Amino acid sequence: MRFLATNTNHVEVSDSMIAGNLIRRDGQFGTIDEEAIIARVSERVTQFGDRFEETRVSGKLHVNVVHECFTKI
Repeated sequence: MRFLATNTNHVEVSDSMIAGNLIRRDGQFGTIDEEAIIARVSERVTQFGDRFEETRVSGKLHVNVVHECFTKI
């Protein structure tokens, strides 16, 4: 298993199971909304860039700014 996990790429993987649940079949994810995830990540990247620039210009350390979604754990 380790060999397969470390020596293949996403093109060679058509089906994936986790804990007996089929997550990916024929190269497509059936249990997640890829477009929604991509949209959310794009939004977060934009927010990150905006916050990074704000902290850079203000002279504050960027690492002191923690996004609110990480404080609700």
